[in-house]
Amino acid sequence: MWRDQLKSAGYPNTRRGQQFSGDESAPDVICEDLPRLHFEVKYTQRPNIEAALMQAKDDCGEKLPVVASYRTGGKLKEWVVSMTAEAYFKLIEQCQIKNQNTSELCSPERS
Repeated sequence: MWRDQLKSAGYPNTRRGQQFSGDESAPDVICEDLPRLHFEVKYTQRPNIEAALMQAKDDCGEKLPVVASYRTGGKLKEWVVSMTAEAYFKLIEQCQIKNQNTSELCSPERS
């Protein structure tokens, strides 16, 4: 699942969101290491990325909407991350700020 992908990528403070809390506007996965991202997760044979992005945008508040999808039965056999161009450019901008040591969005503290 997407939560496990985040953990294996070095973001250990990750847990289920909406399914655990029952709050419909909660993200599907909460990653405390990436607090500015709102994850909508789709694990299905035919994920509707546009609908998932619309849902993420409606629910994200001030966070950046991100869709993590896995197509079961597909040829790719790996997770795909989708976001709007606007969210992508905001993420890049925040990563550039991090490189100037003023933000902590782009990478976790790794030992």
